[in-house]
Amino acid sequence: GGAEAVYDGARATGGNTAGIHRAMAGYCAGQGQAVEAVRHLVEAVSLAPEDPEGYVDLAGLLLAQGRTPEAIQALERATALAPDHGRAHLLSGHAYGDLGRVEAAFAHYDAVLEAEPDGRTANGVQLRKALTM
Repeated sequence: GGAEAVYDGARATGGNTAGIHRAMAGYCAGQGQAVEAVRHLVEAVSLAPEDPEGYVDLAGLLLAQGRTPEAIQALERATALAPDHGRAHLLSGHAYGDLGRVEAAFAHYDAVLEAEPDGRTANGVQLRKALTM
């Protein structure tokens, strides 16, 4: 389909990089092709295992599919690589909250507030914490 044509075109230029796979994942997700999107992000993190963004993107898709334990694994890798990564901590808070692990969720929400005390996510984090209590 359309995604394969875009991917084949990208590969024809000689690039089989993590960035191409992340771009393809975004395209696939936008087309409702979640399985393909996850496949591309798994490939992206295998090509660039030191890049936390790929793990965060993968975790976001996995959470949307209800694959919370797998998402947590990706998020743990992301936060190990980038301890101050606000979005990784935000998604971790959501994931742990979904599993009923409130203390772990709050620890990640607090990490978001430390990293971005006046950021856009601060109000959302405070609301999520209030709703979880």
